[in-house]
Amino acid sequence: MKNYAFLLVSFVSIFILAGCSLEDKEKTFYDVLTPVKGDESSFRTERHISKKDDVKTVQSILHHVKWVNGKVQMNRQADFMIYTSNSNASEKAASYYLWKQPGKEELEIMYKDQNKYVKLPKKESKVLYHLLSGKDIK
Repeated sequence: MKNYAFLLVSFVSIFILAGCSLEDKEKTFYDVLTPVKGDESSFRTERHISKKDDVKTVQSILHHVKWVNGKVQMNRQADFMIYTSNSNASEKAASYYLWKQPGKEELEIMYKDQNKYVKLPKKESKVLYHLLSGKDIK
């Protein structure tokens, strides 16, 4: 009887550990890229957002804004590019271009893959800008 209890506890432990390891493998993360000076079409990786709370904050902002359909032509290169990826190969990576307007505390975002655009409210702009740059928006 003790052997059966030991086997049962062992199998349950293995399934719990396997489930936890699968959960860890399906992490979403964001790479934050900034323009390369002198090259208007190139970006370089500046930061990597992978902390669970920060990822949830970025996801919440990007998923809860009211996107407008249509292409937008900006008059200058984006200040940031966010490249999001999930370690789950079945999900497609997404890319967003972000502009901070001079003298304003607002970000404008273009969701490149879906041809959508949004101008973020100040509150969300401040939070997102701080996560992207590590600085306060001015």
